[in-house]
Amino acid sequence: EIAKYECVYVTKKIFDTLEEYSFLKENWDGYGGNKANLKIIENAKSFISKLMKEINQIPNTMISSYGNVGFYFKLDKNKYIEIEIEENSYSYFVYTNVSDLFGKDDLDLNIIDFDLINAVNYLVLKNVVS
Repeated sequence: EIAKYECVYVTKKIFDTLEEYSFLKENWDGYGGNKANLKIIENAKSFISKLMKEINQIPNTMISSYGNVGFYFKLDKNKYIEIEIEENSYSYFVYTNVSDLFGKDDLDLNIIDFDLINAVNYLVLKNVVS
């Protein structure tokens, strides 16, 4: 769980990582990976600022070979949430075990989906209690 006073530090650390993605060159992964553009990075910063107000879990950051950036929560080998930020929308997928998967795509970047918030909070709580 994130204490209120730690939230600013955590958000800054996430922002710093996102900024580092802006310095990647084309083919950064050796397999033709696209670099992230500044609009996607700014979208990701705005999105995570809103999401962090709703959850008590620190996400990991990631960049895809398409140049989209995102966040993920890996609670154990069977519980995983991935959020991908694009230029004009975001998508997410929630894996709760090998056969259970749900998600949504083409979501408005200005609105944090209620099901996403519930999934993060529920899986974190269930992981702590289990």
